[in-house]
Amino acid sequence: MNDKATNEEECLKQIEMRLVERFEHISESFGIRGLKARLLSVLFTSAGEPRSLTELTILSHFSKAQVSRAMRELILEMPMIEVVKKPQDRERYYVIRIDIMDFITGFISKTIYEEADPTIKATGETITELNQLIKTVKDKRVKRKAERLLSRVIEVNRQYKKYLWISKKLLSYLGELNMQWQNEHLEN
Repeated sequence: MNDKATNEEECLKQIEMRLVERFEHISESFGIRGLKARLLSVLFTSAGEPRSLTELTILSHFSKAQVSRAMRELILEMPMIEVVKKPQDRERYYVIRIDIMDFITGFISKTIYEEADPTIKATGETITELNQLIKTVKDKRVKRKAERLLSRVIEVNRQYKKYLWISKKLLSYLGELNMQWQNEHLEN
């Protein structure tokens, strides 16, 4: 390989690594940290091209055992990651079969149903329990503590209801924007 080709290849690798780092920050903003964020960003920036465990190890700068364990966890957490095989090749390859909009809306939906809804239900039950306790408790000191706790739990419940409402509106709006973008950019 000549020097020009080597320089061009090195330039391409640097651009790819910067892109991976940008996507890693995006993944982290969704609560995906460390090696998992790096692996997810490598897969996102691979443009649908399957990556082997060996490639992921090289690109992530982690050990093969760490990458293998993290990929097993990511596959369980994110069904958009698929394991594929190539003919005459024993190695496993990983690919993401989703676009970014689906990832964002999926994350918001998952957060709504796995975090917000149960929290609203649990805090609602706690509010009921505290109200019953406040009605029956004789000790004024305990009653004041229960009232302060009730006030905090009501605020948490209110904040989660607000978060749930905003998240559902955001999902709806993202869907509309996605359709609008497709109509404007995919007409050709």
